[in-house]
Amino acid sequence: MEEEKYFDYSNEPGLELKKELAKNDGEALISIITPYYNTKKYIKQTAYSVLNQTFPYWEWIIINDGSTEEGTKEILEEITNLDSRIRVINRENKGRIITRDEAIAEAKTDLIFTLDSDDLIDETMLECAYWTLKTNPEAAWAYADLANFDGKEFLWKNQFDVE
Repeated sequence: MEEEKYFDYSNEPGLELKKELAKNDGEALISIITPYYNTKKYIKQTAYSVLNQTFPYWEWIIINDGSTEEGTKEILEEITNLDSRIRVINRENKGRIITRDEAIAEAKTDLIFTLDSDDLIDETMLECAYWTLKTNPEAAWAYADLANFDGKEFLWKNQFDVE
């Protein structure tokens, strides 16, 4: 792939928390849903990529799906303390699908953005997704290309097929 030759994988989102965060004292317009299970190695960078968003009108629901990893409670508490828009729900392990469904039931918005606890999003992701959906009322969902990091670098640019 020609683009991959020029892609800089060292520009991972969320490597650091930006000093000036987009704050929102109003209502959330997007609910970010994250099942969490034994991903302590990644969750802080995932959190920074959420907190660095240019679009401030979100809530983030992280459901701890009975993680068995030592230090889970502490890292999730640390992340919750970073921003009042973040909620952590602790419960027994039921698996990623049921966990995601239960988190969606907790959402305060109609727009759901699923984000795994070891994924990163570019700082404009929520803004682009929101305005894409709002300016295309016939659309029910939006998606983006993907870059894989952590030693397995590749770009994923497949056309999504609803079928």
